[in-house]
Amino acid sequence: MRLFRQPAMIKSPMKMLLDFLLPRKCIACGKINPKGDFDYICEDCALKIYEIKGALCLRCGELIGPPGSPDLPRCPKCSNTPPHFNKSLSICAFDGTGRQILLALKYRGGTHLLSDISKIVLKNPRAKAFLENAVLCPVPIYFTRRLRRRYNQAELIAKTLKLSFPDSNIRIINFLKRTHHKTTQTVLDKEAREKNIRGAFSFRDNPKFNIISRNAKIVLVDDVMTTGATMSECARILKMHDFANVDAFSFAKKI
Repeated sequence: MRLFRQPAMIKSPMKMLLDFLLPRKCIACGKINPKGDFDYICEDCALKIYEIKGALCLRCGELIGPPGSPDLPRCPKCSNTPPHFNKSLSICAFDGTGRQILLALKYRGGTHLLSDISKIVLKNPRAKAFLENAVLCPVPIYFTRRLRRRYNQAELIAKTLKLSFPDSNIRIINFLKRTHHKTTQTVLDKEAREKNIRGAFSFRDNPKFNIISRNAKIVLVDDVMTTGATMSECARILKMHDFANVDAFSFAKKI
């Protein structure tokens, strides 16, 4: 994993005025009006965004070796029971400041952090090619959670990706819906997660989807990938409806 390092930047008079009237706080340590490239991450806490850099399993996204080592199409972790998606990419580890960003976005209304999420994604050398010409499908949440939260964080991340790569021909389509609210995945191991999530999603009945080529590049989008069970189940549903090219993208991954 690589640490993010930020060059010093000179603030414009307008930004200085806004910082005086509406002070920003670092999401991780609370420092007022943090310096650096990020809006809500100070220079010290930026060093605790751990980019996943090194040899990867291209299927499940597992880190399998140091930088310079070759990627593998599959790793021992997923060779026997590979996920239903074809390949995956995660930007940073679900640890340190990356974890704080997602917790704030998911549970504390931290939509202002999307600008910094965009900056972090843009620093990843694999992201643009991975998302090029993709139809993004955000992983849905159950309607009661959406009512409480007022948004689906996966949808916001998908919109941020589209804005981050304006020339990459990215579309967003909500193919799926969450049909059951099951036990939270955070307390379960891999096998239990797979059983728990089974049947939690269904394909939305929309005639407009018929115009989407079944050979289209579909990329599932979620905030964090732990075991991959959730996005694997979503990919299974999409493949049941003849979408063959289904990949998975998450901002963070539990390492």
